[in-house]
Amino acid sequence: MRRLRTVLLQDLAVLQPRFPSLPFFAYPPFSGPDWGAFALAVRSDVAASEPPSLLLQRALPEISAAFESSRDAVLRNSGRLIGDLERRLDTQLKSLDTRLNSVQDSLGALIQGRVPIPLRGYLGGPDALGALGGPVTLVTPAAAAPAEPSPTVFQTLTKAYTVQDVWRDWKEGVAGRPAVRELEERWGSRWRPGGTIRVQFCRRKVIWDELLTRIARGQSEDEAVAELERLREGRSLNQLIDSLKLRRRRSRKPATAAQNIS
Repeated sequence: MRRLRTVLLQDLAVLQPRFPSLPFFAYPPFSGPDWGAFALAVRSDVAASEPPSLLLQRALPEISAAFESSRDAVLRNSGRLIGDLERRLDTQLKSLDTRLNSVQDSLGALIQGRVPIPLRGYLGGPDALGALGGPVTLVTPAAAAPAEPSPTVFQTLTKAYTVQDVWRDWKEGVAGRPAVRELEERWGSRWRPGGTIRVQFCRRKVIWDELLTRIARGQSEDEAVAELERLREGRSLNQLIDSLKLRRRRSRKPATAAQNIS
């Protein structure tokens, strides 16, 4: 508390010339010769001290040197860490490349039939053993049968906006993809295992079946496509599909009724 009172009196001695009109400066102990001498000594000591700007200016070079030293240390440590990581990564990549090459060579030898598969045993009992002259070793033929290729799997059908687009996708293929007809003939449903493309295929098959039926009745491809375009009347392909499915259900009802009557 004694130290606090001293500091407070020193601050008031410095502030008194700036704010002489403050009311409490009119009361003791802020008047009289003792206070005047004390205030003068405090203000003289403050005036003799260096201004903060000069102190900061002197401190800046030291602060800058400290920052430069810290930055250099960080850069050196970062460089060492990056170098260590690059060396470790390079070693691991070389090891992995060696292992992959070994696995690839083994698979190639197995596929080409260059790896013997020994099968030792006795065939046909003691008589056959005498005829063969001992244990038998079977080796795979040099030219092994190639494995059946797998189909290219697609997740969605190509976008189509007209009946002509749908027919071209079936017959020729679009966007660099094979024709749907060829995929179906070769792979069946294996090329479209996903749920999304199965739904798309089933809906678009309504248009394909309608076109194939019209072509089987004697129409040309262009005539069949043009008739379905007229039937679409500017509607979307989904609306055309729903319309064809509705017509198919209606055409089946009279046949069912006739069967019931007979």
